[in-house]
Amino acid sequence: MPFDLLGPNKAEPATVVSAAAELPKADESLASITDEKAWIEESFKIAKNDVYKSPIGLTKEPSTITQAYKDNAERIAKQRIALAGARLAKLLNDAFK
Repeated sequence: MPFDLLGPNKAEPATVVSAAAELPKADESLASITDEKAWIEESFKIAKNDVYKSPIGLTKEPSTITQAYKDNAERIAKQRIALAGARLAKLLNDAFK
């Protein structure tokens, strides 16, 4: 079963709130960026530097995902979720001022 960073599907709100509380604090300078093109460039850079690297690569053979790779992927996912939430909050706060 895949790991769900914010709890299982159809989780109770308290479960999601608890999981969200465990996320790292978003970088404020990155959270202030509202240009979606910059977001895309960030994600592309992360994909090149952290996702499509050993043990994953440009090969026709199946890759074996190591625990270190999984741990790094989880760390990045949590950072990106926290950053997405902070950016959404900024957009909404700016829109409703």
